[in-house]
Amino acid sequence: MEKLNSVIENILIDLGYENLYYSGILRKNWQDIVGELIAKVSTPDRIERDILFIKCSNPAWKQELHFFKEEIKNNVNKFFNKEIVNDIKIFFG
Repeated sequence: MEKLNSVIENILIDLGYENLYYSGILRKNWQDIVGELIAKVSTPDRIERDILFIKCSNPAWKQELHFFKEEIKNNVNKFFNKEIVNDIKIFFG
């Protein structure tokens, strides 16, 4: 199964859907990457130009998540075993 996932990943990357692919994987594994508390109040929205956009549930959490940006970025990159995200933008919505 791992080989099939690798083949699919490579095809999507070759077709230019790399960010879409990684965004979907993030959504599916968000709680494992950021933990239960942060996952309850946020959702990975999309990746554009190596920037992860995170949607949060209220303005207070938007401010709070700014303190965790570096940790979230490191966890995401560690999850993929490569640098996918260079920056994070957090928005309320």
